[in-house]
Amino acid sequence: MTVRAPVTVQHSIIVCYHLHNVVSKLIREFDSSHTRIVANSYGAYLCLHALIDAPGYLSHFLLLSPTIGAALNKQSLTYSRMPGCQKYDRAVSEKRLTKPGSLAIHIGDKDDGYDLQRFTDLCAALATGPHHLVENQGHALDKVLIQNIVGQFLSIEAL
Repeated sequence: MTVRAPVTVQHSIIVCYHLHNVVSKLIREFDSSHTRIVANSYGAYLCLHALIDAPGYLSHFLLLSPTIGAALNKQSLTYSRMPGCQKYDRAVSEKRLTKPGSLAIHIGDKDDGYDLQRFTDLCAALATGPHHLVENQGHALDKVLIQNIVGQFLSIEAL
């Protein structure tokens, strides 16, 4: 018999906090101009959290379909809100995200978690790029597109 504890908002925040600490530590431990970090969806969101008030990183980041805090999709009438999104929103608005060696973002324009204003604010806070809004793609980007993006990212020589 399996007993499952109910997941509460407080539990989600605690899990997010611990995951954020693990991601931050991994980035710090392996940071170098030769390090490539590829993260997708919630993992990309955790990487963005790891950039809040962080030391300067030399690593190169590729974020695919990052969840970007909270988003209301008016077409599908869905609302998503990630744990820690208030801290994230504050850091973005105050431009407290550390700019790593390089950072590229690819997000689909039909992603239910995509919000134009939040994406614009994130790009402005990072002041680095490239950041791509991929047309006619949802949260699960096309497999061939991902292979091309990741292949190109991994083939770039470290600066």
